[in-house]
Amino acid sequence: MNASQIERRSTTRHRSKTVAYVRTSTGVSKAACSNLSAFGCGISGMTLPNRPRIGDVVQITFAINVGVIKLHVRKAVISHITNGVYGMRMEPYTAR
Repeated sequence: MNASQIERRSTTRHRSKTVAYVRTSTGVSKAACSNLSAFGCGISGMTLPNRPRIGDVVQITFAINVGVIKLHVRKAVISHITNGVYGMRMEPYTAR
């Protein structure tokens, strides 16, 4: 059995480097986003006085540069923390 046969993700993960702003109950921090998919992402480099914990709800604003900067805002729950990278499970996207 190879890695592609046991992959549990239902959507493609993109290994991108995107700027994200994470808003918690204690403030806002600029961070780096990686492994972005439709339902989750990894966030690293947050500089908040009180670190968020697993289960905390945060708001993530992605600044995506496609010629002009587009902002995408999503709510997320911290699902795991590994080596300083916060794994976020995001709400499903709905057109507004």
